[in-house]
Amino acid sequence: SIKNNIKSLESSEKRYFSLFSNASDAIILWSDDGVVHANPAAFTLFGCDENIGETAGSTQNEMIRHILQRKKPEEDEWNMSTDIPGKGACTLNIRLVRLVLEDLPMDLIQIRDITMETRMHEEIHRLADIVKNTQAGIMAGPVHAPDIVNEAYARMHECTNEEALKGGFFGPIHQDYKEDIPVWIRIATERGHMT
Repeated sequence: SIKNNIKSLESSEKRYFSLFSNASDAIILWSDDGVVHANPAAFTLFGCDENIGETAGSTQNEMIRHILQRKKPEEDEWNMSTDIPGKGACTLNIRLVRLVLEDLPMDLIQIRDITMETRMHEEIHRLADIVKNTQAGIMAGPVHAPDIVNEAYARMHECTNEEALKGGFFGPIHQDYKEDIPVWIRIATERGHMT
């Protein structure tokens, strides 16, 4: 029974270590003295070489201290912008879990680089504002089921936004021209526009 328990624990430890090592997020075990252990993604995030040892640890310790200083006492997850050597300005999502290992209090820190995701959200909001406020009628989304329409488009066709979306891209087109729609789409695809 003890041998089976030992084998089970060893197997479990291997699985968790594999998850830790292969995670795309930086995972760091942190004590008051600094980084106790970090996965490869943490070294990649901070632009350090795992094999450098002391230099990498020193750089990571400074970065983690800087990150933890920005944490508010009541929060265990927060976003922050910071400069990372070799990468420049980055937006990070940080999660912190307090734990005790071998009677020592430690923090398990998970860090995700959300720089690109944040930029995409900002761009989407900027484009949404343009679509909403322009005087040109705009409808957007999949050809079979558009999901965005602005007020200018609805006014142009004397309908509500909901009616415009229900009618789809070619709802306002007269029945006599419905068969021409595939040709218009092909021309617009080739040229980038169709008048």
